[in-house]
Amino acid sequence: IVLLVIPVILSPIWRLGRRVKGLTRLVQDAQGSTEAYAAEYLSAMSTVQIFGKENLCMREFAQLLMDKMLLVKKRIHMRSGLVCVVIFFAFACVS
Repeated sequence: IVLLVIPVILSPIWRLGRRVKGLTRLVQDAQGSTEAYAAEYLSAMSTVQIFGKENLCMREFAQLLMDKMLLVKKRIHMRSGLVCVVIFFAFACVS
C-alpha cells in the first residue's frame, strides 16, 4: 500500500516544482530585459533628451517593471502553494 501512495504524494509536488522552476526562469528573463533597457537608455540619455523621448522611455520602462512584478507575484503564489502541499502531505503522513 505504501508503494501505491508514494506516487500520489510526489506527483503534485513534482508538478508544482516544475511550474515554479519555469516561472523562476521567466522572472530572471524579465529582470535581464529590464536591466538591459535601463542601461541602454541611461547610457544614451542625451540622445533621448534631444529627441524628447523621455516620457516614452519612462512608460516603456514602467510597463517592463509591471510585467516583471506580475510574474514575481505569480511565482510567489505558486511557490507558497507548493509549500502548502508539502506541509499538508508531511502532516498527513504523520497522522
